[in-house]
Amino acid sequence: ITPRIDGTVVAVEVDDTDEVRAGQVLVRLDAADARLALQRASAALAQAVREVRVLQAQDGSYDAQVKARRADVERLRAELIKAEGDAARRAKLQATGAISDEDIRHAEVARDAARSALAAAVSAQAAAQQQAVANLALSDGTRIDSHPNVKRAAAALREAFLTLRRTELRAPMAGQIARRTVQVGQRVAAGATLMTLIPLDQVGRASCRERV
Repeated sequence: ITPRIDGTVVAVEVDDTDEVRAGQVLVRLDAADARLALQRASAALAQAVREVRVLQAQDGSYDAQVKARRADVERLRAELIKAEGDAARRAKLQATGAISDEDIRHAEVARDAARSALAAAVSAQAAAQQQAVANLALSDGTRIDSHPNVKRAAAALREAFLTLRRTELRAPMAGQIARRTVQVGQRVAAGATLMTLIPLDQVGRASCRERV
């Protein structure tokens, strides 16, 4: 019987010649650190799930922002076309004296303002698209349980759970304990032999030979 992890022995439940059933606990290692690691891994998984949910919720928000910025661009482009047309018409009328210089300046100011507004809207649309793409890369466009961060956290949780289970050394089969060397308080290393478990059928054959 060998532990799969290092640890300090806190209980030895059997002694030499004891008969045990399959699955019976033979030795317990200090599980305090393993329990704490399991709690941390569980919290880390929950945090990873929450973060991915936020990212996926933001996907929709960023998509809506991209659509809104696109609508702004279309509206402002139409306004610029109107402002340019208005300025051009006033410029033609200026030659006939049918319009004042002040009206011309107002039309040109409106046209220039429309150009600036459209340029700003185009920049805002590009920024929204970049943000949407960046967020999609973070959310990975997958289900929550398939996201790399969640998968890593889940794997860490499984490992922590296995480590906690390994603080209890159980009998792999029914048998009789022999050559027990482990003591309470002893620090043991993974792979160290703590005792021997003789299968019951071998114990029976040995008893028969002794009687013969």
